[in-house]
Amino acid sequence: MGKPIFFRPMTSQEKKGWNKGVYVGFYTYLFVLFINFSYETFASGSLFSAPVLFWSGLAAAFVTELLYVFVQKRRQSDDHT
Repeated sequence: MGKPIFFRPMTSQEKKGWNKGVYVGFYTYLFVLFINFSYETFASGSLFSAPVLFWSGLAAAFVTELLYVFVQKRRQSDDHT
């Protein structure tokens, strides 16, 4: 297939981190949507705007992935010293 032009291949550690991030992001979406739906049902108004709903899940996924990779790299560097 050739050498990638824009992105390098992910390491297995980065893949694991991203998979964990996707799960956390998905459950963040579910939780925030549940809270928003419940608030709309009982208070007749929206608690969160659409951009907040959108960015909450993405932010949770990326932050979780970054933290997982950071912690794993710290553990590897502590093991080698």
